[in-house]
Amino acid sequence: MALRALKQTQSKVGTSSTRMLFRDICRQVPTVLTIYDVDMTVTEARGVVKAAFAKNAGVTDARTIAILNHKGRTELQEATLQYKTKAQLMAFLERITKTDKQLAQEADEDADFFKM
Repeated sequence: MALRALKQTQSKVGTSSTRMLFRDICRQVPTVLTIYDVDMTVTEARGVVKAAFAKNAGVTDARTIAILNHKGRTELQEATLQYKTKAQLMAFLERITKTDKQLAQEADEDADFFKM
């Protein structure tokens, strides 16, 4: 009985902290876009953030969720304090917007280039 309550509490904590992180990132998107002078609308950038969160939506392990939340908070802090370069930020934005099929195609092209 106690383990069940503990497990339910941990899953709720992971969910609420994830929601707070998502909300905090969405609030900071206009600031980050202005700081780095990114040619992207706020709506598009928030869509990229949503896609990044959706990519990890299937994660159920509490420890993994805690690690992902910590990493997300760190990335947000580094972006707002300008520890990242514009190239690093753009690489993240482009990587998330590309589909897995496009990434696989680029990997195949790179492999063909190095075979020559």
